[in-house]
Amino acid sequence: MKEQYMKKHGLDITCTSNSMSSWWELPGLMVLSSTSKCIATSFTYPFEVVRTRLREEAVQKRYNGFFQTIRDVARTEGRKGLYAGLPAQLFRQVPNMAILMGVYEAVIYLGQH
Repeated sequence: MKEQYMKKHGLDITCTSNSMSSWWELPGLMVLSSTSKCIATSFTYPFEVVRTRLREEAVQKRYNGFFQTIRDVARTEGRKGLYAGLPAQLFRQVPNMAILMGVYEAVIYLGQH
């Protein structure tokens, strides 16, 4: 996505140290990082659910391993169970990634100018 963004705005995609040529590109890069974090979090969230369930295993005595846990959650709670809590996770992670990448791009930009 970043490569397409850079091509669209006529930026040098071979430049690995910085993506911005002006401050006006910062919001676009922050939106890109938020979008990619949203996609990545949505894709990997069932693994977070399994990790959390296995961490609580000492109390529950229900799950034995990764595959058994994901199978059990999917069977008993359905897709809803694998994605329970995703909106809260996105609400926390997406702005965090936008700020993180915004600060990163700004610091790199300031270091070159």
